[in-house]
Amino acid sequence: MVDATASGTGIDPEEEQARQVIKDCDQKLARYQTTLDAGGDPVTIAAWTNDVRARRTKAQARLNAVSRPEEPTLSRDDIEAMIRELGDLVNAVQGASAEEKTAIYRALGIQGTYHPAKRQVRIEAAPDPHLADPTSSRWVKVRVRGGT
Repeated sequence: MVDATASGTGIDPEEEQARQVIKDCDQKLARYQTTLDAGGDPVTIAAWTNDVRARRTKAQARLNAVSRPEEPTLSRDDIEAMIRELGDLVNAVQGASAEEKTAIYRALGIQGTYHPAKRQVRIEAAPDPHLADPTSSRWVKVRVRGGT
């Protein structure tokens, strides 16, 4: 792992280098356009432009690779808590009526499609981002039955 503070800017040196290459490429492309507008040879300028665009594309790919935020990892306690919460959900679904199950699945963004010829159910999940809890990496708890 590269020390992100090695340059004193708090930015990873690879990220800083990629950004500089992109900046340099953009400046060259602007100069090439000026040269072309002034009557420069279009064939020569096209070759230069292609080279610089290729360098810029590589630098952008490097920048994308090094500046991606790391995915949060779950601790053992987090996983155990999620399993306990899922257990509560399983109990709620098992004891729910068809209408209540529909409401639960909708709230979770879950849809099932039955394929009778294959005797299979295709399950798709598309949770509503508006239901996300901004203070937690977990889902928002919703009440599916009456008060407790």
